Amino acid sequence: MSDSKKLRSVQAVLFDMDGVLIESSKAWYHTLNLILEKHRLPKISWNVFLKHLGQSIEKDVETFFKMLTVEQLKQLYIEHFLRFIDLIDPMPGARNVLKKINRFGLKTGCVTNTPKTLALKILKNFELLDFLGVVICGDEVSLQKPHPEPILRALSTLRVSPEKACFVGDTIYDIEAANRAGCIPIGLKVESDIKINSLRELIHLLGLKSL
Repeated sequence: MSDSKKLRSVQAVLFDMDGVLIESSKAWYHTLNLILEKHRLPKISWNVFLKHLGQSIEKDVETFFKMLTVEQLKQLYIEHFLRFIDLIDPMPGARNVLKKINRFGLKTGCVTNTPKTLALKILKNFELLDFLGVVICGDEVSLQKPHPEPILRALSTLRVSPEKACFVGDTIYDIEAANRAGCIPIGLKVESDIKINSLRELIHLLGLKSL
């Protein structure tokens, strides 16, 4: 059975946060450059930033902040990111899609490399948190995406087997994590066997009534 047909029988839909439920790339770009500036390091261009968007905090340390530990960089993200909250917006249709999926009895969750403190504040601020059955963040697992551990942790909490779940992501790291976890990957504007250009397309793919 093809993945597109399997989607009609999934029991859970998991989402990445940044770039999927919310648009936060500009906020992360300014946060990263602010921290670089504070450590007297050269700022990076938008194009360089996009090449590394979605990678783990460990990779951020390896790529940009070799003088910091993962914990130190995490704390700096927590300290500075919300300064740029005005640059964050919910993705078009995110709230309505989550409501619709919930209404049809499917379980939902968010799996993000963003630290828990930030993720919960952001999801609550944009009135998305109440529609998510679980939120698994990068600082509560031993290995972040693209490792499958965060997705598997979320599915374990929801009590859904990987083959009965799909994961919506916007980066190659998300797609790799979903494949390694054994669930169906759905790429939002990123290459995947199943690719969508907006969250609203999920409703049709899942076999639910249109919004």
